[in-house]
Amino acid sequence: TSPPRELWRTAIGPAWSSFAYVSGRLFTQEQRGQDEVISCYDASDGTLIWGHTETARFTEVVSGPGPRATPTFHDGRLFAYGAKGILCALDAASGDLLWRHDLIKEFNARLPMWGFSSSLLVLANVIIIHADGDGANGLIAFDPVDGKSVWRVPAEGMNFSSAQPVQLEGTSLAVFADEKGLIAIEPADGKVAWKFTPAGWEGPPIVQMQQIDDSSLIVPLGDGIGTARLNISRDGDEWKIEEKWSSKQLKPTFNDFVYHKGHLYGFDRNIFTCIDAENGQRKWKRGRYGFGQVLLLADRSQLIVATEKGEAVLLEADPASHAERGRVKVVSGKTWNHHVVANSKLFFRNGSETVCLSLVP
Repeated sequence: TSPPRELWRTAIGPAWSSFAYVSGRLFTQEQRGQDEVISCYDASDGTLIWGHTETARFTEVVSGPGPRATPTFHDGRLFAYGAKGILCALDAASGDLLWRHDLIKEFNARLPMWGFSSSLLVLANVIIIHADGDGANGLIAFDPVDGKSVWRVPAEGMNFSSAQPVQLEGTSLAVFADEKGLIAIEPADGKVAWKFTPAGWEGPPIVQMQQIDDSSLIVPLGDGIGTARLNISRDGDEWKIEEKWSSKQLKPTFNDFVYHKGHLYGFDRNIFTCIDAENGQRKWKRGRYGFGQVLLLADRSQLIVATEKGEAVLLEADPASHAERGRVKVVSGKTWNHHVVANSKLFFRNGSETVCLSLVP
């Protein structure tokens, strides 16, 4: 609960991307003029190590300019998806380009109103990304080494969420949301295991779901609509999905939520809330942090909230009460970016600067 110490601060270009932290490096995306840049920074001092540039610029009146997705690291490679549909595979050490695809030109991908925002999922040795292209070009898997298309699955409508790895009934699946509901896919070959549309489902999908055990998912129903708990079982090749509850007590928009010890913590629109994961009933609703983001420190049963105004707030993950333990101003101006904790350091950014704070007293 001691106030965090600032270790370094550096300028950065606008984007709503977060950081991927790997072996003392921070990978992210940013906009520099008419170029999207995939960047690698030294996590110890904020020095730029390398940057890969693509000529592309996306901007929108509400959310502003810049990429939206966060890069994905796998086996020495970095994969990044730009706001205008450019997919790049880079050597993570040097930033050298290994392969690229322009999904709009090659797969007839449709540009969403807020730009392509999905981060890439690497699972079963394929890279899975949403394109919303014609026919089967909805969800596409690529070989991470040579970039060749491995399989394609139809998925309809705008989407700002990412395919998510889950282990259900001992089976590894990638679960994805489109405008009609959930699609569970066997990642190696793209076979659809099951589809399900929860009651009250609306698009576009924005927020990631949470897996709470090997047979249960908590899924957001749409932009500010609510959440539902799905119980999932399997009998041979047959899957059974049941909706245990649907609740309007937690209605995330583009703000995530986390699960800890039987409870969900997140934003009911722009007010921070705790609900019971067993029945969807609210425990408390108090924190006013704007449209912020939340990070769980599971071993400490604490939460770090990044407020919309650029503050870091420490909370207890306590279903009995909303207990705020500390607050510090980190950046100036609005931030919708997700923060990251690694090696007892908090990495915090918005569209103009990145700050590293030490969490060790």
